[in-house]
Order: sequence, then C-alpha cells, then structure tokens
Amino acid sequence: MNKKHFMSIFIASIMILSVLGIAIQYTTGNSENIKFRGQKFSPYQGGWITYKDNKQIIIPTQPDLLQYQQVPDIAFEDLNKAGKIYFTSNPDNQLPQQALFSIQNNLFPYLNNVIVACIEDSPTCANLPLKTCRDASQATIVIQAQIDKTQETSFNDNCLLIKGPMQLITQQVDALILNLHGIK
Repeated sequence: MNKKHFMSIFIASIMILSVLGIAIQYTTGNSENIKFRGQKFSPYQGGWITYKDNKQIIIPTQPDLLQYQQVPDIAFEDLNKAGKIYFTSNPDNQLPQQALFSIQNNLFPYLNNVIVACIEDSPTCANLPLKTCRDASQATIVIQAQIDKTQETSFNDNCLLIKGPMQLITQQVDALILNLHGIK
C-alpha cells in the first residue's frame, strides 16, 4: 500500500469516526431519561433532576457515571446529630462551581446549623473560622472538601472528608448527595 492510499484511508476513517462520534453523542446526550439505582433522572438545564421523598435533587453529573464512586453509607441524620456543622474548604484551591452547586442545593438545605469555614488562613478567610477534620467532635461535625491528588470520601470521627482531583471531585460530591438522599 502506498503512502497516498494509506493517507486517503486514514482521512476517510477520521471523517467516518467523527460523524459516528457526533451521532453517538447526540443519542447518548442529555436527551433521554436515565434510570439509576431505581430512580428516574431527567435532563435539566445541563444537569440531571430527580425527586426522592418529595425532595428535588439536581446534580450536574450524568447519574450512571457515578456507579463506581465509593462513598460512606451515611444519612442526613448522621450529620445532623451534632449541635454545629462546619463546611470547610480552601478558597485559594477552589472547588469547581458544579461541586459547590450540588453542595449548596442538595446538602445545605437538609443540614442544621451549617457554618462556612476555611481549612487554612488566607485573606479570603479573614472573617471565617478555621476548621479541619481535627476539630470534629461529638458536638461538632466537620465536612471538609478539598482538591487533592488522592481521592477519598469518608466519614470517620464525625468528619466527612471529600477530597480528590479537580476533574473527579464533582462526581464524588454527586455520588455522596445521592447516597445521603437514599439513592443507593
């Protein structure tokens, strides 16, 4: 096979695969409902919406992409058992907007006495308390979310730790949200 013939086949293959890719993306895009863990999710403003126990849950991640995310088996009652709940992160190592959206809309409304805090001191945190998992106790739950090279979502000693790479942390948050709402 000569070089010119090979190049023609290569270009034709790329064109066919591109058209196929667009067709596959169109049919698997946010155009249809998805059933995940017995729950129907519908496309909604670039994300997915479902209802559980008369609660609206909106997540940015396509639900079936969350099936391999490992999260602790906890409920809102486990988090609400303390007098105070601190949500702490590092504003200089900011969580993605989609993760923050999920936390604010699907987590905060179901928690008692949430106080926003920072992991470490910075000008952005001048008026906020500094809290980490080390500050968790019987009376205080700490939810610590941070960007990190390693991925972990755990609940130990009254600390809910959510850490992971920028590209995965929204999935971790969404998997945790579904679990907290009883979608297991």
